[in-house]
Amino acid sequence: MTEYKKNFFEKCVYTEKGFSSYEEFFASKEGKNHIKQRIKTILKFKKKGNFLDIGCAFGYYLKEASKNFNVFGVDVSGYAIEKAKKTVNCPKTNLIKCSAEKLPFKDNFFDVIIAVHSIEHVKEYKKALKECNRTLKKNGIIFLDFPTKLFEFPHFIPATKKEVFGLNSFLKKIGLGNKIQFIFDKTHVSSPFPWTVASGKYLKPFFEVIKIKPEKKWKQLISSGFQIIAKPVK
Repeated sequence: MTEYKKNFFEKCVYTEKGFSSYEEFFASKEGKNHIKQRIKTILKFKKKGNFLDIGCAFGYYLKEASKNFNVFGVDVSGYAIEKAKKTVNCPKTNLIKCSAEKLPFKDNFFDVIIAVHSIEHVKEYKKALKECNRTLKKNGIIFLDFPTKLFEFPHFIPATKKEVFGLNSFLKKIGLGNKIQFIFDKTHVSSPFPWTVASGKYLKPFFEVIKIKPEKKWKQLISSGFQIIAKPVK
């Protein structure tokens, strides 16, 4: 189990967006909208109940979700959990340092589980999905948000070579030139190819997709990331 310490959050992927740290991004207007948009999506499906954030980091999603739900958070980073305890208005015992592959909760406990840019950090992600299935109620939902492997790959191509491979020209031609954000994080150990997500294979046999974004099939095949709402297969 990898321990994410202070240095990870200070030199995370958000620095590529022009922010000095994870904390600065979520203090910004863009970061706050990032959270509200995702919680708003969840509220279309569930209005109350027990809510778990896997990879809760500093607790920003939990703080927003606590307006409607009883919130719980887990993270492999002890540093992050201590920060979350200062952010979230909930019992401190609800915020736990542990891995997603072994959740310390009873069966059928949660109404909502979210994993926003965290499942790709879990090496044995199928074990994590199995645990989510176990702890989620039969009528519960899981919300996943993660990047795909396809659009992490260009980081291995030197910037001066990207145009040679025609990548930039291709994206502009199909109208996505300014919409695709290339990201690369060496801790992304299980990022899937987009077509395994679009087909539902990534979540099988534990979950069935209810809603997937982007919804257009051709965009799913080249997507740099997905937001998914799924229900457990019990």
